[in-house]
Amino acid sequence: MKLFIDLWSDSLIVEKTPAWAQREQDALTYMIVQHPYLRDRVGFLPQSLINSYTYQWQPGDLLVHFAGCWYGFLCSQQ
Repeated sequence: MKLFIDLWSDSLIVEKTPAWAQREQDALTYMIVQHPYLRDRVGFLPQSLINSYTYQWQPGDLLVHFAGCWYGFLCSQQ
């Protein structure tokens, strides 16, 4: 996990090479697809178990992701 976090937070990977549109999300996908050591240690869960969007949320889900809602700006205007 430490190696994964170190790589994922490395600005050379996230911001420089290549110039990804979604930066950390694209870097995460790249690392999982291209690096067998990391890929063999990644598990996948149904999204709603850990990160439901407001339109998907149901009682029992861990949390709601308010995509595009920035603290003190968009959330207060809705």
